[in-house]
Amino acid sequence: MTERIFAQGWAGEDRRLPYCEAGSGETIVAIVGDGDFPTRAHALLAERRRVIVFAMTADAGTPQEAAERIGAAVLALGIERFDLMDEGAGAAAAVWLALVLRGKHMIHRGTSSVLATRFSRAPMSWII
Repeated sequence: MTERIFAQGWAGEDRRLPYCEAGSGETIVAIVGDGDFPTRAHALLAERRRVIVFAMTADAGTPQEAAERIGAAVLALGIERFDLMDEGAGAAAAVWLALVLRGKHMIHRGTSSVLATRFSRAPMSWII
């Protein structure tokens, strides 16, 4: 059932970053381990919110690199405000993404400084 409501897409400059999306309304960005998406919990959330699930695939790189790629993909999708959710192997990337977006840690290469500037004033909450 879950796979029927979620549409799969590919993000990133090389279009190798898989994500699934469903629902409408305020956005939740979930970062999960490879093969863990989407789950029944994501489907339930998509009944009331827009849910975008990114997977930490084997070629995602370090959590910091994955956070940069996911942050750039979120920007490319036109999302400026979202709640952030993490599960399993996606937890480390979610923490890095949250730090970059809040401007508490700046990685001065790639897109991180752009991401921090763009999102630094946007409120963000965690779903635990």
